[in-house]
Amino acid sequence: MADKITNIKERILEIPTVKGISKEKFFEKIGMSYGSFKGKSKKTPINSNALADIITNYPDINIEWLITGKGEMLLSEKENEVFQTLGEEQHEYNADQNENEVNVKIILEVNGNTKERILKLLGSNPDLDFLK
Repeated sequence: MADKITNIKERILEIPTVKGISKEKFFEKIGMSYGSFKGKSKKTPINSNALADIITNYPDINIEWLITGKGEMLLSEKENEVFQTLGEEQHEYNADQNENEVNVKIILEVNGNTKERILKLLGSNPDLDFLK
């Protein structure tokens, strides 16, 4: 892609051609309609969710090229491997974070129940009020 396509939507329109898929299938996969890329609509901004969907579905697309038009459309094989590895590590990190959040909720629930049980055991004993 030696030619610089200045409009982001024009660059997006190039992706299905290079990837060898129909525009219909491409736009369905990114949750948009081709109508947003024709006529006056072609000059309107694109939302960040659409960009995220493109990069998620087509991780070999160079995000810098997509946003600015600088560089090559497709990442080199090495760059693609790096981004895929980072994506996998991020996914593992997110899974660990979710597991940690569940564990914290369980601990808080157990501790909350323990505190309630202790308060019930203490009852109205004035000698133990300092523990409440």
